[in-house]
Amino acid sequence: MKVKVDEKKFAFIMCTNNKQYCREALHYIEKLTVPDGYIVEMCVIEDAACMTEGYQRAMMSSQAKYKIYLHQEDRKSTRLNSSHCIVS
Repeated sequence: MKVKVDEKKFAFIMCTNNKQYCREALHYIEKLTVPDGYIVEMCVIEDAACMTEGYQRAMMSSQAKYKIYLHQEDRKSTRLNSSHCIVS
């Protein structure tokens, strides 16, 4: 069954085992400037057997065209306003 892709959605996908790092990353993601008409989805996986399993699970659950995979320790990299770069 083919899943319909949402052309105007970003999914930030992160596996985490540290709630503080996760909160900090989500804080920065919420501050990103999103192009008009686009929405942001945050997929946080806390119970993955391994990082690749968690990323795969989140990827399959999201219909977003743009999927951004984060490591919990790279949380400050979300300070960049990358959403404009992706769609430009």
